[in-house]
Amino acid sequence: MEQTQTVEQKAPAKKYELTDETTKSWDGRTLHRIRALVAIASIGVAAGELGGFIEAETNLEQSGNAWVSGNARVSGNARVSGNAWVSGNAWVSGNAWVSGNARVSGNARVSGQRIYAAQSTLDLTRTSMPCSA
Repeated sequence: MEQTQTVEQKAPAKKYELTDETTKSWDGRTLHRIRALVAIASIGVAAGELGGFIEAETNLEQSGNAWVSGNARVSGNARVSGNAWVSGNAWVSGNAWVSGNARVSGNARVSGQRIYAAQSTLDLTRTSMPCSA
């Protein structure tokens, strides 16, 4: 008689959660502040630390070291992934993607249709970067 084993696969652990603290984006969307559920040592984020604001979990990848901090905001179809970090008062919106090792900080604005990726650190501290198709 052949025996079979059932292996239960667990969903990957979430690295952050949406909190009840909200703010509005420039176009009236409700954004939620995030809270780290695990430490992200590579960028100095401790478990329990509050981050920036996102509209939905689709805006910030649950895997990897990507993070949104400070008063930074990510909304619309925008996505932050890989090791990317959005901080300060930066806004990422529209269909913009920030990925790789990109850093968007200060008062930078990244929006529009472009997929924005960097393999090295990029600091857009004082840049407004509307993206087009």
